[in-house]
Formats: sequence, structure tokens, C-alpha cells
Amino acid sequence: MELDDRLDPLLKKIELREDLKSRRGLAVSLEIICHNCEESTSTMSSKISNKCYDVNLRLTYGMRAIGKGGAAARIFCGLMNLPPPPAKFERHNSLFLNVLKTISEDSMNAAVHEAVIANDNNSNIAVAVDGTWHKRGYSSLNGVVCATSVENGKVIDFEALTKYCSSCKGKKKPCENCAKNYEGFSGAMECRGVLSIFQRSETSRKACYTQYLGDGDSKGFLTIKEAKVYGDTEVEKLECVGHV
Repeated sequence: MELDDRLDPLLKKIELREDLKSRRGLAVSLEIICHNCEESTSTMSSKISNKCYDVNLRLTYGMRAIGKGGAAARIFCGLMNLPPPPAKFERHNSLFLNVLKTISEDSMNAAVHEAVIANDNNSNIAVAVDGTWHKRGYSSLNGVVCATSVENGKVIDFEALTKYCSSCKGKKKPCENCAKNYEGFSGAMECRGVLSIFQRSETSRKACYTQYLGDGDSKGFLTIKEAKVYGDTEVEKLECVGHV
């Protein structure tokens, strides 16, 4: 008798069962039952990270990486004959947001440090500033302003502005964690964002942006000049040659 023939009767007495009631998105509970000794053990198919199952986090991250969300995840799981994604899909996005905030802050602080070293350890550095909107025509609900180091070309700060909050849409009072942080003309988002970036530069980046490289038609520089964010230290305007 071969070894496989001797093991076969034993294997037939071992059952692998999925507990359908314990599904947590793509994570499932697997129970191994030995009918020979009447013993059983169970385990989840995925580890837990930050109170979320790793397989669900990876699904969410994968969808975000290709610009998709919960609806696309449900279609994907259906086509692949997988369990449906977690019901609270957006909760995982919030977790990623917190992690990305930490990583981006570390990256931007490192970029400022590089710029200061490249500037002979002088914390008065030059930045290129520009803003963009979600839609054209100055009717966008969302906009972002970025400050980039002229020395190394790396982003050292940004300010995201929005006039919309999905949680309190249609309500008279704003929600507790309202995402809306701007009201007014969308075209003026750049001025507001630039001012916020410059005002916090000394505390958040330990540097002063004393040279401003921007569009010739940008009102951001005028906002900084009028606000005198660095007191008696003036900010110099560097012209962006060849801007379209």
C-alpha cells in the first residue's frame, strides 16, 4: 500500500468549513474539523491591522490606486466570485487618509530641510506657488494650492480648499467634522491657500518663503505682500518666464 492510500482515509475525516455568518468583507472564518478525534479549530482568513482586516484594507487601497471606490469594488468582487466588500468601505479610506497625512508631512519636512541645506543653511528659501481647481471656469467646489521648493523641485506644503461637505449637504447646521473649509468666489481659493501656507511656514516648516515664484497674473503674491506675513521681512517676487 502506498503512502497516499494510507493517508486517504484520514484525510476524508478532516473537514474544512466556512462560517458564512462570520464574514467581514473578504475576510472569512475557516473551521477545521477532525471527525476522527472530534476536535475542531477555527481562524480568520486574514490578519487584523488597525482594527481592520488586512485583506479588506488591501482591497480598498487597490481600488483607490486605480481611482475607484466602493461601487467598483462590489462589481469586482461579484465578477471574481468573491464575498462582497465590507459594508463600511469608506471607513477604510479614512484610515488611509490619516496614514497619508503623516507620511506627507514627514516628506514635506524633509524636502524643506534639503532646501535649507542647499541654500547654505539659510532658512529663507524660494518657493514656486500655483493653484488648480477641480473644474474650469472658477465654478469649482474644490481647489488646491501647492508650494514647491525652487531648490529641489519637491512639494513642501499644500492647502486643499472645498466648498462642499457630503455629510451636511442640505442641512442648516454644519456637521461635527465638516469638510467644508471655504466660502466665497472659487477664483479666490488660490489667495486663501497661499496665505495659509505662508502664515504657517515658520511654525510648521521652520522656514520663511522669502522668494515667491508664481504666475505673472497671480493675485497670490499681492495677498502675501499686503498681509506682511513675515513682518519687516519682505517677500521678493520672481517672475515665471514663459508661463502659458
